[in-house]
Amino acid sequence: IRNTAFLEFRNLRPQQLDRDARTLGRSLVKTDNEDGDDDDDDDDYDDDYDFSDMDCVNMTFTPIFSRCAPLSKHELAVAPKVKSFQVNINVIEAQKLVGVNINPAVYITVGDEKKRTATQKSTNCPFFNENFMFEFQETQDVLFDKVIQISVVHKKMLAFMMTHIGSFKIDISTVYQQSDHRFYQKWAPITDPKDTRSGIKGYVKCTLSVMMKGDPMGIASLPPA
Repeated sequence: IRNTAFLEFRNLRPQQLDRDARTLGRSLVKTDNEDGDDDDDDDDYDDDYDFSDMDCVNMTFTPIFSRCAPLSKHELAVAPKVKSFQVNINVIEAQKLVGVNINPAVYITVGDEKKRTATQKSTNCPFFNENFMFEFQETQDVLFDKVIQISVVHKKMLAFMMTHIGSFKIDISTVYQQSDHRFYQKWAPITDPKDTRSGIKGYVKCTLSVMMKGDPMGIASLPPA
């Protein structure tokens, strides 16, 4: 980065610097005098004082350099870049959910974002066929650390009351590493994270896909019409 102020400073002659310093000192003294009492006749300030006799003692002028060094081409090439990602989750149906006379609904959580399906009434084998899309502007490393969580709950009569049946988790990087960056119509086993020894609580059939801007999009990655 060119420091134009430093280049201009180098081109100035010593005599010019002295004149500028005297001019600055003169303006400071005048300003200080104007702020005082105008009626004070005992002021020691003399307008006829010759500032040319002033010497700049122990005054050193040093160049100012930028403290931010420019990045090299290699550093720019390896620096992580923010990219556009799209996470699509198609919840098709659920089977063999535990419980009697339950009203199941599926909650989808990706990172800090959460969405849910409609609630099905009195069934252990609900059909949903709902698609959910999440968009992110992240670096690849940050996005791939996020987790997709599919949770099934039993919604009770009151909207804020529900019972957690089970959940399934998978990180985004695992989905992206698959062929065409997706799992197509796979059965996800639902378990209780607080009691893993209780076994599987049911299955959710879904399609998971993670696409980065510029990736070819397969037919299975498209949301249903």
